[in-house]
Amino acid sequence: MKLKQKIVLTSVATLLAVSPTVGMIQPSQTVLAATNKRQISQKDKLKLNHNAYIYNKKGKHTKKLLRKGTLVKYQGKISQNDFADNLYFYQNYSNAHRYQLTITKIKGADYFKIGKNQYIKAANVDAIDGNKLLFNQTTVTVKTKAPQIFMASKNRALTTGKYYKKGQKLVVDQLGGMDVLANSFPNAYHIKGTDYYIWARDVTARQNMDSINYDVRNTTVVDVKRDNSKAPLYAFNGKVITPKGFAWTSLAPIKVNGAIYLWNEQENKAELYYHLTNHYQKMANLKTSPSFPEVVKINTVKIGDAFIKASDVKYVDGKFLKPINSASQAEDNAKIAMSESEELDLKDLINKQIAVQGSIKYKLSSFYKRYNYDQAIDDAKSVLNKGTVSAAQAQYLIWNIKTAKDELDGAKVKVGNLNKLTQNERLAIELLVSNVYSKETDTESLYGQMTMSEADESVFELSIENERDHNKVISTKMMKTSDFAEER
Repeated sequence: MKLKQKIVLTSVATLLAVSPTVGMIQPSQTVLAATNKRQISQKDKLKLNHNAYIYNKKGKHTKKLLRKGTLVKYQGKISQNDFADNLYFYQNYSNAHRYQLTITKIKGADYFKIGKNQYIKAANVDAIDGNKLLFNQTTVTVKTKAPQIFMASKNRALTTGKYYKKGQKLVVDQLGGMDVLANSFPNAYHIKGTDYYIWARDVTARQNMDSINYDVRNTTVVDVKRDNSKAPLYAFNGKVITPKGFAWTSLAPIKVNGAIYLWNEQENKAELYYHLTNHYQKMANLKTSPSFPEVVKINTVKIGDAFIKASDVKYVDGKFLKPINSASQAEDNAKIAMSESEELDLKDLINKQIAVQGSIKYKLSSFYKRYNYDQAIDDAKSVLNKGTVSAAQAQYLIWNIKTAKDELDGAKVKVGNLNKLTQNERLAIELLVSNVYSKETDTESLYGQMTMSEADESVFELSIENERDHNKVISTKMMKTSDFAEER
């Protein structure tokens, strides 16, 4: 029969202790409207993204069905959890902190409590207190014929020449901006278990996902706090190692990859620091920037293995970092020598250097990632050669080598046919070559350029140009395309 819509004000509220504008669908009964025309506060309420059954604590549904768009009063506590990676939300239009509502597990599924012995599946919730609930994966439905995308070096979006069909459903596990040049970074979903992406505009998502910056995924970006451009850098032993004549600028945010408590013996206290990802940093040259900070001249500076106090910076983007130790552990381990097992672990990591350097992940990573790994190994060798090593330093050196190794991300470009490359496949190889052979340090700025003949795509000429000397070619070499690409 044809279903009628009406507003229910008392019976539903009494039954469920939910918002008086709740919609409920029951078998052979009237469909109740999700909302009325007046503006309704979403505070202390869940908003549904899908029709949702109400379940009891044993996971059995009660045949009561709430309608999509319904506002439902929840029970439970909102708590801050910056390390949450699923079922979290932000507040006050800021991504500085993550929050979660109490989650109840029933038969392995996530639920939110809405009343006495009444639960709804978290998968059917769109927002909490008016804030979008964010999931770590979802299903999208293709709205129209859509191109398959792959990510080349430097976050560049390119098409494979294949398409997804209208109505096709895909499981996705990341959402972020991809570079299409012209200062444009439209969002694309990463298709789980593949190397491919699809534009967000071409699909309808079942749930919300957090939009990230693919260029800094798996890392964290911080910036020095206002009026703190001269925030010092420190070595592991607490010594200040800030390069003289340079300062931080918001024009060059800082990438960090670890949070660690370091014990300062002179000050007799442990403080939380962030470990800088790269040994080379872009900083303001105070000598050539007399009007700093209004006018800034930025240089690449070699700082070595460095830390910055967490209290001197603010979070900008990327994942939240959980300290790898505690303040008490930093103090205790600084006062004892490394154990035999720690020494063996450290030496084992050092002995694997040749194998790592021979891997594709190493060879096709950027100069900076290769350099970070090499320096982590060299630092560990240097410390071991000096004699006594504290447990704190041994644990840090082990972490540093493992982290630098994990950040190696070199991979060959996937192509359809090595003997018949498409225009985008050639471009992807060119971008990879540039990423591998280009580097900017305090002494040089080199750029790797690929020149490939259409008559023979099995090889190409690699030329290294010096951008600081009018792009003068300083070396050339013939390279095999198969060293940078492989067939799918």
